[in-house]
Amino acid sequence: MQTNVLIKKIALITTCFSMIISHIQGQNQGFYLVPTPQHATMNPGIFMLENLKLAGAKPELSPFEMWLNKQPQVLTQPKKEQQIIEYEIDRSIQEEGYSLEIKPRSIKIKSAGNAGFMYAEQTLIQLATQNGSRFIPCLDIKDTPRFKWRGMHLDESRHFLGKQFVKKYIDWLFTLKMNVMHWHLTDAPGWRIEIKKYPKLTSVGAWRPDRPGILFGEADTARVGEPLTYGGFYTQKEIAEIVKYAQDRNITIIPEIEMPGHTTAALVAYPEYSCTRGPFPMPGGAKNCPYPNFCVGNEATYTFLQDILTEVMDLFPSAYIHIGGDEVERQQWTKCEKCQKMKTELQLNDEAQLQVEFTKRIEKFIQSKGRKLMGWDEIMEGETLTPSSGVMVWRGEELARKATKAGHEVVITHNYYFDLYQGNPRNEPITYGYLPLEKVYQYNPVPADFDDAQKQKVLGVQGCLWTENVENPEKAEYMLFPRLLALAEVAWTHETNKDWVRFKESVPSLMNWLKSRQTNFATSVFDPEIVLKPDTVRKQMWCSINQQVPFGDILYTLDGSDPKTNGKAYTSSIPLS
Repeated sequence: MQTNVLIKKIALITTCFSMIISHIQGQNQGFYLVPTPQHATMNPGIFMLENLKLAGAKPELSPFEMWLNKQPQVLTQPKKEQQIIEYEIDRSIQEEGYSLEIKPRSIKIKSAGNAGFMYAEQTLIQLATQNGSRFIPCLDIKDTPRFKWRGMHLDESRHFLGKQFVKKYIDWLFTLKMNVMHWHLTDAPGWRIEIKKYPKLTSVGAWRPDRPGILFGEADTARVGEPLTYGGFYTQKEIAEIVKYAQDRNITIIPEIEMPGHTTAALVAYPEYSCTRGPFPMPGGAKNCPYPNFCVGNEATYTFLQDILTEVMDLFPSAYIHIGGDEVERQQWTKCEKCQKMKTELQLNDEAQLQVEFTKRIEKFIQSKGRKLMGWDEIMEGETLTPSSGVMVWRGEELARKATKAGHEVVITHNYYFDLYQGNPRNEPITYGYLPLEKVYQYNPVPADFDDAQKQKVLGVQGCLWTENVENPEKAEYMLFPRLLALAEVAWTHETNKDWVRFKESVPSLMNWLKSRQTNFATSVFDPEIVLKPDTVRKQMWCSINQQVPFGDILYTLDGSDPKTNGKAYTSSIPLS
């Protein structure tokens, strides 16, 4: 009874409590860079951005030169002496690393190759932008990445976002020195890549019933005869264009073609490769969505998938090809004669081992093309998978331990799901879970108990943007930022150089930077969070107001009136009677 009374009092207090944040312009202290370089020393003087000459081993695609072309004031003030930016190849520098020596009359960039030169230029652009595109402070910088795999995932099966957004997505990854885009192109609600040998994958599988104003989780399957008008797909010509666009920016695109589960769209188009041979209704979303698997006991299934993978590998030159493999509803195979015959012939104990045998066969085909297979951590279930498969860990550290001990190369994605809430759900677009900025930044993806052999198996980290609740590019950017900035630092900056206090103090300025690039972002990190704590001795309640990133002045009232006119400045916990 006392607990119920207390809850009612808390509800009354929080509904009567009103507050605002009076935003103020963040002040730059020196300079900020995301991701933070490994070593940076400030020197006297500045390098003026005027009358520039780029000399030496300049990369063919130069982000700095492209940026300069949009800054006409830089090149319109001729002087007798030119400002020199010199590029010098230095094979002793780690791959993708670089050094910058910025003096008042010259900048020297050293790197082992194009990637390092381009990342050095991204650093110069960030520094210049902070100073009105007029000058760069004199610095010595030596910089190398922590991880080889610095990735971001994009799910386009749920919602098709289009070529222009994908290019903008790639531009942001390049700016933040990330080098992998994991492109989730197929799943239950949509198939997004043209496969010429099987045209119905896109003529049928790329389209579903439109459910405007209905959440994905509540959108029902297509009714008989209902037009399928929502969706889209990328032609092979568009895929090639995007892959080249990414390659020019040192970004590898890893395609994901889901198998043997999450295959509804494919099996609506070609039901003969399922265990029951269909037919299946096209999902409108998640409600009543059927989840048939590919029939792993049917020899024709392997021909179908190998044909698809051949066309995929012709388009994507990545070392790894991702086949998904997660959340497979294996009980379907228990009722399939062909699958059970395969299980008996191979003397398998259960359907998890049946999936492993399927995965090993697909892997053998992928390896015959000179590539490597990667899947989500469920592909390890059954425990007979070859260690040559890469594992993308999404269900926690224990799976990372299991994978690395088994000899798999791994990419860590748990704690980096950007489709989760980033602030108070009452103020945020509907989704699920909670992933604040600090947790993204602070989590160490390599557990402290990993031995040297296990550490060597960690390729790197990757954020994931699943799009059940992300229906357009603006919403995608909102969910990405500012968390993508934190992930970029996790991926690039060595653990000893990370500093949450420094990073969060730079967030207001970083948001101005996002705004200058016409990028949408969440301001949830500034939202006040009310914490109520009872004092049983004094028999009163204390109220604290916290922010993920302290910023601006918080004004409050206790009587429900407008804080703009009657508010007091919050400085410490407030006693409530």
